[in-house]
Amino acid sequence: MHTNKLQVFIVSNQFLFRQGIEHELSTVRDIEVAGTFKADAEVLSAIDNSPPDVALVDIDGPVENGLALARKIRQRSSNIAIIVLAS
Repeated sequence: MHTNKLQVFIVSNQFLFRQGIEHELSTVRDIEVAGTFKADAEVLSAIDNSPPDVALVDIDGPVENGLALARKIRQRSSNIAIIVLAS
């Protein structure tokens, strides 16, 4: 089913962070959280299968890992907007 909502992936190693962002975005009419993922290869596989419009990538923790993952997402699809989040 095709939707006109903005499809968003939330990527963070912190479960409560993912859950909180998902909860807040669920109140926005034009946004649909299409998936939540740890910062690992699972998100890359999901992007290959069903790319979102936006990937929110939490880089708290090892910054190199978060930034490297953001680069890999961009390489998978240059059409995906990436928003890097950090506390």
